[in-house]
Amino acid sequence: MLSGRVLKARLLTRWKYYKNRGAIMTRTETLRVQRYLREKFGNEDFVVKERRPSDGTAEVLLGDEFIGVVYRDEDEGEVSFAFHMTILDMDLPPTS
Repeated sequence: MLSGRVLKARLLTRWKYYKNRGAIMTRTETLRVQRYLREKFGNEDFVVKERRPSDGTAEVLLGDEFIGVVYRDEDEGEVSFAFHMTILDMDLPPTS
């Protein structure tokens, strides 16, 4: 299994796209996204935390395992959040 560090590196290209759009997540938005994920999936172990130094994105963890990144997008005054999760083939269970 690859470490969270490798997964973070694979998300770098996606991060550059959103960074260039100037979409920065606020602390309040980070907490709102965390609450949404917890309620949507019925799991209090979701943690959304800002990156330091802040690059406008937030990391998503399930317990202490890094699982993805949330990006903020604003287009014509409408704000949305994109959750990006990479699943490696080697992490998938075998087919039966």
